[in-house]
Amino acid sequence: MLDIRRLLISASVPVLILTALAGCDENAKCKEHSDCTERGKCSADENGACAAMTNEDCKGSKGCKKEGKCTAEKGECKVGSDDDCKTSEACTTVGLCNAQNGACVNLARMFDPKCTEECKKEGKCVEKNGTCTALSEYHCRGTTDDKPVVESPCRQIGACEAKDGGCVAQDDKGCKNSQACKEFGQCAAKDGKCAATADECKESLLCAQQGQCSEVEGKCVAVEAADCRKAARCKMEGLCTPKDGKCVAASDSDCRPSTACAKGKKCTAKDGACIDPNAPKGGALPGMPPGAMP
Repeated sequence: MLDIRRLLISASVPVLILTALAGCDENAKCKEHSDCTERGKCSADENGACAAMTNEDCKGSKGCKKEGKCTAEKGECKVGSDDDCKTSEACTTVGLCNAQNGACVNLARMFDPKCTEECKKEGKCVEKNGTCTALSEYHCRGTTDDKPVVESPCRQIGACEAKDGGCVAQDDKGCKNSQACKEFGQCAAKDGKCAATADECKESLLCAQQGQCSEVEGKCVAVEAADCRKAARCKMEGLCTPKDGKCVAASDSDCRPSTACAKGKKCTAKDGACIDPNAPKGGALPGMPPGAMP
């Protein structure tokens, strides 16, 4: 059998052709290098340097298996999507299953500074796909601790579980620990929100203070005149008659027995409240700042 290589050399064939015939796989040297198994640099770029040219280069590397660096970009293996992270050891061992700024992270435990206001009000604490969203109970609680922060949806309205990017009330426990329960009698989870029950309304601060002792459509409202008359604000401010779900001062007879009348001369009913018709404009007495109680 003829030695083709010797024949070509004797014929003075250009060195370039010899090189091509000698090594048909131009990526062979890259595949043998440790950077191929470690970092996915298994292909030669246009300048002959070893680089990650395809996703397949990256997927066989340790960087992909451990850190989710499975997408080829500009010759390097990087984290390109949530799917990259979900197949990595970083996800299965420590929960870093989401792609964010080129790395695998746990978005469920992250609090993005860009979402500070939405986080406080709605529990939407982390940005995903350009929108602030709630991804976990931690976001709804406003913290990774067990005890929710005061401003959080969990503490305020009992919305302690994340669903469809928002916070919802899934069970009565979250509702009963909320301010909505303590102040408004909304202590039972219903359709993703905390709603009032008849029993809770009767025991609520709204009933004791404002006469809102009846449940209507999940809220505590004033229906019975007797409830208004028993309430603290009837005695203090003359708000003794139910109207549109609240107790109001419907007439001068509501105002006259009140503390506001006895001590503040607010004995005339106007627009649902007891007022002093002779008071200076703005309701303040001479020498007192506007808004101060007499």
